[in-house]
Amino acid sequence: MDSLSLRNSRLDRTMTTPTKPSTEILNLDKVAEKKTLDMLSEIYTYICLWNMVPNVTLELYFLFTVLTVRLSTSALDKLLHPFPNIECHIYFAVTCINKMKNLFIILDRKALTLLFENSRLQFFTKADFLEYLEQEIALDDSFNLTSSYLNSMKSPNTGIAFQTDSDNRKSFISDRHFYSFSKKRDAFYSIVRHWEENIGDPEWNMTTFLTKKVHEFMKSSQDGLNNDLQFARLFVGQLLEMHKNQVGDKTEEPDTSDGVLKELKKRDPLRFQSLQNRLTGPSSTCDPCPKLTFTKVEEFFKDFIRIADSYTFNKCLIHVFVTKLKTLDSNTFGLHQHINTELNRSDFSDTLWQDIKTTISELRLCAKFLGYIIFSPYHVITDTKEMDSSREMLSESLHLISFLENSVQNHRLLVTLPWVVDLLSMADKNAFLLDSYKEPLMFLLQIYKQLSHCLRSNTSFLLNFTLTLHIGWLFDQNPSYQFDFYESTFSLQKPIVNYSRNSTVNTIGLDDIVVVDKSFVHMICPYLKVIKKPLSDFKKKVRLDNSTGTFRKITPVRSTDILTISAKSKLKNQLLDGFLKYAPNHVKDCINYVTDRLFINLKHFICEHIFVQCQQNALDEMKNDF
Repeated sequence: MDSLSLRNSRLDRTMTTPTKPSTEILNLDKVAEKKTLDMLSEIYTYICLWNMVPNVTLELYFLFTVLTVRLSTSALDKLLHPFPNIECHIYFAVTCINKMKNLFIILDRKALTLLFENSRLQFFTKADFLEYLEQEIALDDSFNLTSSYLNSMKSPNTGIAFQTDSDNRKSFISDRHFYSFSKKRDAFYSIVRHWEENIGDPEWNMTTFLTKKVHEFMKSSQDGLNNDLQFARLFVGQLLEMHKNQVGDKTEEPDTSDGVLKELKKRDPLRFQSLQNRLTGPSSTCDPCPKLTFTKVEEFFKDFIRIADSYTFNKCLIHVFVTKLKTLDSNTFGLHQHINTELNRSDFSDTLWQDIKTTISELRLCAKFLGYIIFSPYHVITDTKEMDSSREMLSESLHLISFLENSVQNHRLLVTLPWVVDLLSMADKNAFLLDSYKEPLMFLLQIYKQLSHCLRSNTSFLLNFTLTLHIGWLFDQNPSYQFDFYESTFSLQKPIVNYSRNSTVNTIGLDDIVVVDKSFVHMICPYLKVIKKPLSDFKKKVRLDNSTGTFRKITPVRSTDILTISAKSKLKNQLLDGFLKYAPNHVKDCINYVTDRLFINLKHFICEHIFVQCQQNALDEMKNDF
């Protein structure tokens, strides 16, 4: 069981070493003690399928790493029994992957294809598993997951978040307060426009160029006409308005005025979308369990809160965010009209499903900012012993345990659980010493363990597995509270309701009606795309190892229109950069040698012939003039 301890360290998951054999020769006869390996894989598979590990995502990443591991002979000698050679590594990983094949349907088409094409998997696995992967690849429709979801979020980032019921004159106690708020609103949108105009400049940052303007803006609240609550509503409304079109930092349609891009979009929309995601999307991390991050638009609002540094404004924001969370979380999406009736999933149209996903996205955004405001002071303080002793006495903003209990009883984990997990992920390391946060964490732990029973249901597998992955992601955010995972002496005042589709016959909720798709899985768990990195790295290394000096021919796509000289030069430079980036070292050395020799020859020819001829011509012209 010593090999299972590799799960406790991320460094052990990436056991790659820079060894590059020209050809990998595998021998099934070298797999020693198959019975021990089979028993070990059976135990490992069991604890993964029954959620006896804190984070299933890391276990899937771990299996892919073991499958693609490349070790030198000296490194192999250091490994413990029962992994004495590379064949044992591969056999264990392939056996576990075969036993947990149902979990891998969450992967996108590219990841499934990489797994199917992996030479090691094909050598050790059975034909039926390869057929299973081939069927999943054929049925997979997740290539345009991001684009299909983004196209449904229609709202320009320059929209104005004006609320008729709260921003009109009747909502203010006097004309002076109304005109003061109007002036403050115009000043805020001036800051927003300034940010929009300069965000594309890499040398521009909000802290340097807008700090003075934000401070002057906040001082206007100290004139005896405090409108912080109204401005907080406007602030949150504008955040949600600009967020609608900012998922994944896709702010606008790409410029296709260039003939090449226009023709590529017309001929192959899927390839064009893939290229757009690579060039305009944020850089991906290699961490299969990353921290919660902020997009560019969210960074503007986050920096505004940080620069403003206003206690009153932050307090108003907390109240507005809490109210928004309660309102959005209680949205029934018209389900109350069909209570205690037999519902067909076809009753929920695509428009309603997009509405549900939009609501979940807004809930997660509000929870993330609420967590940032509540917990950020405790992240920057190093010595918190004195604060921890009095922190329990302070009233908290949300009773998260009540939200979770209601979501379980009403079968609404689809809506509630993602934003609760995101809120808790923003917590500092000492927050879970408080009952107000430890209690919902333990409640999530019980849900996590009970969801393993629901993974056997085919109709709700994607939903239950998505919730399992998201809770596991939370457990890995702060190792300081993972001690409660295996041995927990904490007991809830109210026992958790058994989360099962047959637990309450008369209760019908969103979890019973909505069939989630892969777009929802990757919206909640965007880090799943990192799982395929060991497979893609292995494929690249094999391609380099088997390279004989020949390269795949690159045929650039061009339009029928005549390209300008600048466009041709730009395309040539891009192709050259792409070639040099992936060329082997010996090819680069050869290019450098030829370039140096060509430069020396050109220099010699210019100095010996062209320069002398030009000098003689200049002297002849001077003689003729005088």
